[in-house]
Amino acid sequence: MKRIAVLFFALMIPVFSGIAQDAQVPANQNPAKDVQASGPAQTPLPSVTLREVIDAALSGSDSIRILEGNLDVGKAVHAENVAKNSFNLAGALSYGVGENYYDGKALETSQMQPSTPTVLSSILSKAAPLSVTPGIPESAQGSLTASGPLTSATMSAAQSIQPITSSTATKSNFSSLGVSVSQTIWNGYVGGTAQAAIDKSLLTLQGKQFTADSGKSSFLYQVKQAYYTMLSAQRTLAVRLTILDKQNQILNQMKAVYDLKQASLIDLKTAEVNARSAALDVESGRNDLRSARVKLANLVGLANDREFSVAEAEDPAVPVSTLEDAISTGLKQRTDLRQIDLNRKSNAVDLALTRGQNLPSVSVSGGVNYAYDWTTSKAAEQVNLGVKLGLPILDSGLADRTIAEKSTQDKVYETQSAQLRKSIASDITDAFNNVSLAMKRLDLAKLNAETVDAQFELTKTQNQYGTATNQDMMTAAVNDANAQASFALAKSNAQLAVLQLQNVMGY
Repeated sequence: MKRIAVLFFALMIPVFSGIAQDAQVPANQNPAKDVQASGPAQTPLPSVTLREVIDAALSGSDSIRILEGNLDVGKAVHAENVAKNSFNLAGALSYGVGENYYDGKALETSQMQPSTPTVLSSILSKAAPLSVTPGIPESAQGSLTASGPLTSATMSAAQSIQPITSSTATKSNFSSLGVSVSQTIWNGYVGGTAQAAIDKSLLTLQGKQFTADSGKSSFLYQVKQAYYTMLSAQRTLAVRLTILDKQNQILNQMKAVYDLKQASLIDLKTAEVNARSAALDVESGRNDLRSARVKLANLVGLANDREFSVAEAEDPAVPVSTLEDAISTGLKQRTDLRQIDLNRKSNAVDLALTRGQNLPSVSVSGGVNYAYDWTTSKAAEQVNLGVKLGLPILDSGLADRTIAEKSTQDKVYETQSAQLRKSIASDITDAFNNVSLAMKRLDLAKLNAETVDAQFELTKTQNQYGTATNQDMMTAAVNDANAQASFALAKSNAQLAVLQLQNVMGY
C-alpha cells in the first residue's frame, strides 16, 4: 500500500505543477483597475464620492422628476382653490334699444316699463306719466362687482332715454345709481364650502409633499445602499488580492522547498489548492464589484458599461443612542403614519360639511338705489334690507347616511394608525437590534482578524526555524484569509444595518 501511495503521488506531480502555474496571477494581470492600485502601466479609474453620487441621482433620476412633477401639480391645484376663494373684481357694460307691442300695436309710453332695470326709474315714470306716441327706448348700463369669501358688493349705474314724437312733449331721461351688499353669515361650515375646498386641497398638498419626501428618501436609501455595497466590493476585492499574493508566495516557497526535498507532495498540493482557491475568490470579487457598479450606475443614470470607482466614505451614523429614542423619532418622522393623520383631517372636513347640511343657513343683504329724472328734475331713493334663512326640510336621509359613512371611515383610519404604529415600532426594534448585533460582530471580526494575522506571522517564523510544519503555516494562511474576508463582510453588514435603521426611522 505504501508503494502504491508513493507511485500515485509521483504520477500526480506534473498535474499539480500545472495547477500551480494556472493558480498564480502575474503581476501585470492583477485587477488593479478594479481597486485603483497604482502602477507604472495602470491608469486609475475616475473616482466619485457619495455626495457626487447623491447629487447626480437627484438631478438625473426619472423617479425624482415624477415625484417633483406630482408635487408641482398639487401646488397648482391648491393655488387654484385659494384663488377661487380670494377677492375678485368684475365689471360689465351694456347698451340696448327695445320696443313693446300689444296685438301688433306699439304701446304708449305711459303704458311701457322703461328699459332702465331699476325700480326707481319706474317710480319716476309713474310720477310723471306722458301721453305720447311711442318711440324707441334706449338704455345703457354698467356695473362693478367685488366678491370675496361669503361676501359680495355690487355698484351699478344706468342711463335710460324714452324718446317721443309728440310736439308737446320732450324726451324722458333717467339716471340711476345703486349699491348692494350681500353677506352669508353661516352656511354649515366656517368660511363656507369654498374654504372647505381650500382646507381639503391644503391637506392633499401636504399629502403629496409627504409622498415626494418618502419617495425621495426611499430612492436615496437605494442609492446609499448601492454605494456602500460597491465600496464593500472594492474593499473585499483588495483583501482577496492581498490573500492571493500571499498564497502565491507560499506556493512559490513550497515549490522551492519541494525541489530541495524539504516539503512533501501533500504540502505542494495544499499550497496549489490554496492559491487556486484564492484566484477563484478574486474572480468572484471582480464579478461582485462589476455587478455593484452596474446597479449604482443605473440608479445614478450612467451607462452600464462605464467604469468608475467609489471613494472611501464615512460609515453611516446611528441617529439615536437608545431604542426608545429610535421608536419615538420614527413615529414622528414616518410619512406613512403622517399620511393617515392627513386622511383623518380630510375626512373630518367632509364630516363637518355634511353635518352643516342639517343646520339652517343665514345670510343678509342690503342696498341703496338713487334715480334722477332729468326731464322733470325729480329724484327718488330706495333703501332695502333683507335676511334670508335657509331651512333644510327633507333630504331622504342622505346627510345622515353620509355622516355615518364618514364616522365609520374615521374609525378605520384610527385603527390603521394604531396598527401602523405597532408595525413601525416592531420594525425599528428589529433594525436597532440588528445594528447592535452587527456592531458587536464587527468588533469581534476585527479582533479575530488581528489575532489570526498575528498567529500567521508567528507560524511563518516558527516554520522558518523548523518548529512549525508547512501544513501548519498553510493552515494559518488560510485562517488569516478567512478572518480578513470575514472582517470585510462584517464591516459591510454593519454599514447596511445602519442604513436600514435610518430608513425604517424615516430618514
